Amino acid sequence: MSAGKAKGYFGKPMKRVEDPRLIKGIATYVDDITLPGMLHAAVLRSPYAHARINNIKADAAKASPGRERQVWPGAVRLTDA
Repeated sequence: MSAGKAKGYFGKPMKRVEDPRLIKGIATYVDDITLPGMLHAAVLRSPYAHARINNIKADAAKASPGRERQVWPGAVRLTDA
């Protein structure tokens, strides 16, 4: 392969088209999108590696307004589509 000029876009400076939106603070991020009936999820993980979780006190979460459901490990079966 010769060390001639670069072809196409490789090795050439490119003007980034997304920068002005990001700098001005007007860019749309995934977190900005709201759809009808959309739910949010939170995942709680142990701060300790390989820790054994003996129990989970979820009374406060169950009593919170607007809560749809809680999902525990083993409660959801994942299947191949």
